[in-house]
Amino acid sequence: MNYLYSSRGQVRAEMGNYEEALKDYDKAIELNHSSIPIYYFLRGNVKYNLGQYKDALEDYNKCIELDDSYTEAYEKIEDIKSKLDIQ
Repeated sequence: MNYLYSSRGQVRAEMGNYEEALKDYDKAIELNHSSIPIYYFLRGNVKYNLGQYKDALEDYNKCIELDDSYTEAYEKIEDIKSKLDIQ
């Protein structure tokens, strides 16, 4: 079931419907007991697109906590740190 929410979230995000995509990713994470890194990465992308950089940073960090080889999350973290002037 969590896969369905994630897939719908991806479609909604691609359509620019970020608020609804965020709800879908929240539900996917809730149903999966928070153990799939890509859900955090994708939710982080939605938050990033909404300008919620600090919240996105938390999701990218959680993604890396679950899978430290997730290079795209590291790249997003560096991008946010640059935007927010964080060292």
